[in-house]
Amino acid sequence: MPPHWSQKQQGHEAGVLRRRYTPEQTRILMDKYKESRYVPRPEMAVLAEATGLTMLQVKIWFQNRRLKDRKKLQKTSRQRPPS
Repeated sequence: MPPHWSQKQQGHEAGVLRRRYTPEQTRILMDKYKESRYVPRPEMAVLAEATGLTMLQVKIWFQNRRLKDRKKLQKTSRQRPPS
């Protein structure tokens, strides 16, 4: 691949595409996330079955969601002026 291609272009060239989850899958995952940010392996298997995703996809979704929340928290704490 030419050196000027971005990683994204190279990924698409290799057939790696980002998968969007359906609103129903997202709702199921968010409902569980609101109960607990960490899901034990047996519950992860149940979530995978309910959503039609793999356990790895469920695990990565929870990791990404925790990261998103952490970034949001850091951003809001930086925006507050000191008292």
